Amino acid sequence: MSEKDFASGFLAGTLVGGVVAGVTALLFAPKSGEELRGDIANQADDLAQEAKKQGEKLKDQAEEAGQKAADKAQDSFDKAKDSVEKGAKKAEKNFNEVKDSVKDTAENLKDSVKK
Repeated sequence: MSEKDFASGFLAGTLVGGVVAGVTALLFAPKSGEELRGDIANQADDLAQEAKKQGEKLKDQAEEAGQKAADKAQDSFDKAKDSVEKGAKKAEKNFNEVKDSVKDTAENLKDSVKK
């Protein structure tokens, strides 16, 4: 399990545990029904805000990871493109050398036949 997975799981467990503890404390507290409903509503609002914050945090992490992956993919593409271009230039150079050698050999052979 990676450290990020552990941290996310721990955070989720802490949030759930806090909510359960808060609701349990509210239900067993000696308060009127109206006060109790207000406290539960406040707890629910707090939980919703925390969930929203965590969702935004996860969204930011996902965007960052996506950007890193895109950057790595672009780097890999650029390196592959450079390698192909270098290989093509080397192949062209070798082809031209072989072509010139064949041409020279053909001319030498032609000259030999004429003599």
